[in-house]
Amino acid sequence: MFKIPNKHEDIEPADYWVSFTDLMSALVIILIFAIVFLMIQRGSSAIEQKRTVAKLLADINFYQTKNSTIASDVETITCEADSPDATNVFSKILAVNVERYSELVDERVNTVHRMSKLFQREGISSKVSNDGQSIVIPTDQLSFQQGQYEIPKSKDALIEAIAEILYFNLVPDQRHKIYESVEIIGHTDSSPATTLLFENWGLSVHRAASFWQKIRAVRPYGKELARLVNWKGESLFSIAGFGATRPLINDDDRPDEQKMNRRIEIRFSVKQFSDREMKALGPDMKGF
Repeated sequence: MFKIPNKHEDIEPADYWVSFTDLMSALVIILIFAIVFLMIQRGSSAIEQKRTVAKLLADINFYQTKNSTIASDVETITCEADSPDATNVFSKILAVNVERYSELVDERVNTVHRMSKLFQREGISSKVSNDGQSIVIPTDQLSFQQGQYEIPKSKDALIEAIAEILYFNLVPDQRHKIYESVEIIGHTDSSPATTLLFENWGLSVHRAASFWQKIRAVRPYGKELARLVNWKGESLFSIAGFGATRPLINDDDRPDEQKMNRRIEIRFSVKQFSDREMKALGPDMKGF
C-alpha cells in the first residue's frame, strides 16, 4: 500500500545556516587577503604573515561553530553562532587582533630604525633589513679574523655603545614586553670554514655567541639585558647561526660580495597574542 502525502502537512522550514556561513567565510577570506597585502606593504616577514593568517582562520573556525562557548577571566557566555552576540564577539576579536598586531609591528619598525641610526652615530655602519625586523652589522665592524670568532679588545668601545643603545630602547618602561624574542644571528659567506666543527654553521653560531657574551659583559647595561624575559617568562635574548644559508648575495664569488654576506643580525620578533589575551584587550572587550 502506498501512502499519498498530505499536501497540508507541515513542511520543516529550510535551514539557511550553511549558505549564510559560506557567505561570511567568503567575506573573511577576502579580509585575510587584504590584511596580508597591507602587511606586505608594511614590510612584515613571511613568518608573521603566516601567523596572522593562521589566527584569522582560527577565528573563522570559531564563527562557524554553531554552538560556541566564549570564555574569559570576567565571565562565560554561551551563544548560538548565528546570533547577534556571536557576530559581535567575532568582529571584536578580529578587529582587535588586526589593530593591536599592526600597532606592535609599527612600534617594532620605528624602534629598529631609531636604534640603527643611533648605531651609525657611534660609527657603526649598521643597516635595517628589508622587512624592518632586524639591525644588520657587518662582521668587519667587529674585526673577526678569517675563520675566527673572537672579538678583539679594540672593539670594546663599540660593543659598549651597542649595549647601551639596546638597554635604553628595551628596558625603560618595560619596552621589551612587546617582543617575543631578540635573536642574535650569525651569518657567513660561502667560503668553507673547514677548521671548525660543523664548518660555516659552527662559525656563525660561535660569532653570534661571542657577540652576545661581549654585550653581556658590559656593565651595567649588559647584565640588565641578560635578565630580560618575555611574556612567557623565557629569556628574551637568544643566539642562532645560519651559516651561509641566508645570503644577501647568492653568488658571492668576489671579496666585496662575501663581505656583505658576513654579518651579525639582531632580530626583534613581536609578541603573539593568545585568544584569552585578545579578549582582554581594550575597554570594548570587557565581558568577552
